[in-house]
Amino acid sequence: MRRWPTCSGFANRSKRKRYTIWSSSARVQPVCLPRFTRLRKGLQTLVLDGLAPGGQAARSSKVETYLGFPTGVSGAALAESAALQARKFGARFAVPARAVGLAFGERPPIVVRLEGNEQLLTRGVLIAAGAKYRKLSAEGCERFEGLGVHYAATKAEAQRYDGAEVAVVGVGNSVGQAAVFLSTHAKRVYLILRGARLGQSMSRHLSRRIETADNIEVLYRTTISRTVGEGSRLTQNPNLA
Repeated sequence: MRRWPTCSGFANRSKRKRYTIWSSSARVQPVCLPRFTRLRKGLQTLVLDGLAPGGQAARSSKVETYLGFPTGVSGAALAESAALQARKFGARFAVPARAVGLAFGERPPIVVRLEGNEQLLTRGVLIAAGAKYRKLSAEGCERFEGLGVHYAATKAEAQRYDGAEVAVVGVGNSVGQAAVFLSTHAKRVYLILRGARLGQSMSRHLSRRIETADNIEVLYRTTISRTVGEGSRLTQNPNLA
């Protein structure tokens, strides 16, 4: 029997529940959906997420392009606020929960199959797959995950490396926001780019902030080939190619 989530935890239901809209959440937008479907359309909405509401956006250090936040907002705060507002309008959240299959008949309901052979019945499905970060393929990276190699730039990482030298690898606004955020705590931030131009995949205002930051150094046409460390800790000097 599936246990359905409530604001205070999980509540056991004695019979199979039918939902009008089922949302597979991997980003902030599906968390906002229940507000519209419940308030405007009177639909029963269930949001499933394999990790946590908000997906990858919830791990962003700062979101500056979301409507209503002129000074920006952390991804975690944005996802939390969206989830709270969705619950206010009656949405249910199941976390963690992963859908592994769909079955369509000649007419509703649609059968959604979850891990563990559990099933949901719904009249509509919204799948928001979102995006997943790409892990660094450099030799030795897996060994140091969580011990110097991280795939997020939140307050936890910033406090952990306060006053240290850190390297940020990637492309786009996400890596730019991470570099700017970490620069407020770290002694120096090395932004490692494979390309030859900072603004190639990054917004102009973010590029300017990086270029004018005193403690951010951009390394162009650079990749990490190997990570090294002592025991279970990554050292300060990765091999660059």
